[in-house]
Amino acid sequence: MAEARDTETRLPVRGPFQPLIYWGCWSAAALVATLLYRLRRIDPHRLPATGPVILAANHLSLLDPPLVGIAYTHRQVTFLARDTLFRGLFGRLISALNSIPIRRGAGDTGAIKACLAALERGDALLMFPEGTRSPDGRVAPFQRGLSIIVKKARCPVVPVAIDGPFEVWPRGRKLPRLLGRVAVRTGEPMSAEEFLADPDAALAVLSARIEAMRSGLRAAGTSANRV
Repeated sequence: MAEARDTETRLPVRGPFQPLIYWGCWSAAALVATLLYRLRRIDPHRLPATGPVILAANHLSLLDPPLVGIAYTHRQVTFLARDTLFRGLFGRLISALNSIPIRRGAGDTGAIKACLAALERGDALLMFPEGTRSPDGRVAPFQRGLSIIVKKARCPVVPVAIDGPFEVWPRGRKLPRLLGRVAVRTGEPMSAEEFLADPDAALAVLSARIEAMRSGLRAAGTSANRV
């Protein structure tokens, strides 16, 4: 079954119908994002087509994970999700969509093992280095958890800038607005060696690149919330 998980690593097992579920949901989400939010996907080819890689993105809204997922047509994305969501039919669905449960508020070694297992099998793993959604739309300082994963997995990190979701569905708002503009821009990969040499400096570079790409999106008006 696609929703089955290894009891130790919590890594979702991809059953025979998993690609059908993933790409079916991908198509539906892409249609909604295009019609309601005029989604723009910029330079998605910068995500390597194969091999383990971390997608590091700024975090503005609950819309961010699906928007990043549908930004790429050439491979699936693996996500982290709050463990309380893995209940009933919805829990089975998000497991089939490559979601790994994570407990908040404390170190979660099981989630770390699952992330490493996902990268070991060659996944593209989405992480939000800020750790939580932005309360004001700005990029918050990055935490060191990403560097720990990179140190163990020795995989490249791809910067991803998201803009627009904060205006559509900010933190504290119960439901999203039905119209808006959003964009996802993919940057050039950073090598694992950059993080191994100086993790703090690499995180600073990563943050600066994401902020620069996001500023470019806003300056170009690609994702401004003008409806």
